[in-house]
Amino acid sequence: MRRFQFPLERLLWHRQTLEERAEQALAEALRREQGLAEELSRVRGRQEAEAADVRRALATPMPGRDMHLHLQFAGALAARWRLLAAHLQTAQALSAERRAALLDRRRNREVVAQLRTRALRRYRQAAEREAQKTLDEIAGIRYVHQASQPG
Repeated sequence: MRRFQFPLERLLWHRQTLEERAEQALAEALRREQGLAEELSRVRGRQEAEAADVRRALATPMPGRDMHLHLQFAGALAARWRLLAAHLQTAQALSAERRAALLDRRRNREVVAQLRTRALRRYRQAAEREAQKTLDEIAGIRYVHQASQPG
């Protein structure tokens, strides 16, 4: 019997490649999201430390320009936090979009993979029928040969 060949093998390969690329894109988006979340956490910690520094500074007399520097720094930290929060929100939306794209690519590949599985099953059944037919023919020839032998 001829060797199994799936006519849509190249399509299956193409869809697997697209799925792998979608997985890589999602992994990159998740890494970016995680990096932004970590940076946001660091900025939040620095904001809390600066607020504690300002409270300690207010307990003692200090020049106005020093207080102004503390307040400017706190304002810059707040602006950085808002910027990072906006970037994180965008990164989360991108991750969700890429996750949906990955699921779509996976479904597309799975459809063709199921078609291949069915075709392989049909091929194997046909091969088994052909092998059984050959065995039956051999058994028939053997029987006729033994029946024609005197004895």
